[in-house]
Amino acid sequence: MSQSTETRDTSVTVQVNDLEKRKFETLAEAYDSSQAGVGRHLVDRAYHELFGDLHPKALERHDIDINALVRGEISIDELPDDCKMGGDGPAKIPATDGGASANFKPSSYSATHSPAELAQSGPQLSWDKLKDAVDRHWSDELEIHPDRVFEGDDDRDGVLKQRPKYAARILAAILRSKGDVVTQGEIDLTILKYTDHQIDRAPDEYKAGKEYKKEKYGGLITRYFVPHPDPLEEKYYTSEAAMEELLPKEIEETISELVEEQQFVLDPFKHGKEVKINPREDPTQWLEDLASFRRKLGVLHAVREDSEFRDILREVDDKVFDEYPHLMVAVSKTFTDVVHEYATVNEFARYTVADTLLDVDEDRLLEYEDYDSGDEVRTVNPDRPAQPIQVFRIEPSEPMGREQQFRIIAGEI
Repeated sequence: MSQSTETRDTSVTVQVNDLEKRKFETLAEAYDSSQAGVGRHLVDRAYHELFGDLHPKALERHDIDINALVRGEISIDELPDDCKMGGDGPAKIPATDGGASANFKPSSYSATHSPAELAQSGPQLSWDKLKDAVDRHWSDELEIHPDRVFEGDDDRDGVLKQRPKYAARILAAILRSKGDVVTQGEIDLTILKYTDHQIDRAPDEYKAGKEYKKEKYGGLITRYFVPHPDPLEEKYYTSEAAMEELLPKEIEETISELVEEQQFVLDPFKHGKEVKINPREDPTQWLEDLASFRRKLGVLHAVREDSEFRDILREVDDKVFDEYPHLMVAVSKTFTDVVHEYATVNEFARYTVADTLLDVDEDRLLEYEDYDSGDEVRTVNPDRPAQPIQVFRIEPSEPMGREQQFRIIAGEI
């Protein structure tokens, strides 16, 4: 066990019971050290797990919130270098007399892996090395190759421990290494792959334990990602940089597809000629293609409602329509034109698309302001026309299923 070279002239007394005393003695024998040495080692280790190379005196500053550090709301990397020990040179934390305190370095550090090394396949790393790497290198760009992290057996040194802040960042870095966009399903599978060993419940409660892990770590992981604008699928960009690169391309593609499909998907009979299926005999293909069209329209609607997305697209030249100064204008223009036309599609078809095929939540329904109905502006919701709700949901003894709705739509178009 390594020892600090700083003079030790302060005594600390710890009251323990008999069992705790025996644990001290056992640890001292295992480490081939005195009980005092074991105490110092455990204090150093516990302090480093929580605060890394942050100097204790730095926590006396009123502008550093110790509770926020413990909760993981702020990172040690975000704090000034003069608050830290080690690094390029020992920190000089202001002393109470206005001078400088003695230089201090942590008693023991092992070499950490660089971000480039962590992103590459290689030997599996211990928990302490992974944690140290996250402490030193955490950013929105950090990637950790899956090969670097143990799975399963909780007796191994490298499996993720129940330290949510660090485990969540390691899992986020693993997911980031797999691509620029991940789905909620991929996040859930990754969480269980690396934390399943932590579930210690009776067999009949094991499923609830898995759900708890997904909820606990899922919320922490997605804090480091950016939600994708598709409101009907839970997926995320794995970094701000990925979002800034991919969003404009995806929006350009979405606009182009809407403009092209608008010519035939909104009319069941033009669509029938295109696919060679009479919609009055079988409207299934038309309704499924209409649902795909509605989903793309929902992406533009979500972008218009999000200030971060809007700001990014305002910085991108419009490559779809030559006449618009930037991509956000193209989004607004396309959405306005297309949603007005979409609202003229058979109301029974629109209701079934949103309610049955896409299962759109109430807070994700399409809506727009109609200025063409006289002096009064009214809000139009194309996804919830009144008549189909009456026919499909209210009048029957129980709500109609998909096939029943399709038959009624075939007779209405």
